[in-house]
Amino acid sequence: MEAPTRRRVTGLRREEPAMLSGVSVTHYTRLEQGRAAGASDSVLSAIARTLRLADDETAHLRALARRPRRTTPSRPEHASASVGQLPAAMPGVPALALDRRNDVLAWNKPGHALLAAHLP
Repeated sequence: MEAPTRRRVTGLRREEPAMLSGVSVTHYTRLEQGRAAGASDSVLSAIARTLRLADDETAHLRALARRPRRTTPSRPEHASASVGQLPAAMPGVPALALDRRNDVLAWNKPGHALLAAHLP
């Protein structure tokens, strides 16, 4: 039997509160990411007990779980003229301009060759 290894960071792994709360790791992960619609009160109560949340923290957990999700996709972003010109001003190095979703707004020839030479 191997000796337990020390953790690099303190705290619980996702598997631990999921198991102690009686939910699957997948469902717990979706809850963490705000992607689980309709989490039941019993699941939220179990998680709150497992994490030893105070009353106000439990109320906040419930509010987060009940928060409506955005149903309309965000509008695509466009590079301003100056941001669009920036990669072109650096012809010797791969350069890209990205939006907050990491969509490429502008790139230069080396940036295109490095990341997406297969695209026109």
